[in-house]
Amino acid sequence: MNRILPLTIALCFFLTQAFSQCTETNQPKVLLVGDSWAWFMNTESTINNVFKAWGFSNYKFISNATLAVNGAQTDDFMKPGAQAEILNQLTNNPSIEVVHLSIGGNDFLGD
Repeated sequence: MNRILPLTIALCFFLTQAFSQCTETNQPKVLLVGDSWAWFMNTESTINNVFKAWGFSNYKFISNATLAVNGAQTDDFMKPGAQAEILNQLTNNPSIEVVHLSIGGNDFLGD
C-alpha cells in the first residue's frame, strides 16, 4: 500500500503532462486595412474578441494608423505610403492569411 500511493501520484503527474495542451503562440492572422469601419474594429479590437469567442485566442489581427483610417477614401490606400505599409506588414508577418479590406463607404459621402 505504501508504494501504490506514490506510484499513482507519479503516474497521474506524467499523464497530465503528456496530454496537456501546447502553449499557444499568438500569431497575427488578419491584416486590417480600410476606412472608418476598419478604424472602429481596430480601436475596439473586434476581430480579436471574435477570435477569442470562437476558441482561437492565439489568433490576432494587426493594423495601425496608416492602415485603418477614420474617414479614408479608396484613393488613400492607392498612395505609395499606404501600399508600402501594406507590403511591409505582409512581409514582416508571414503568418497573415487574410487581408480584411474595408473601403468604399466614404467615397459616396461628401464628394
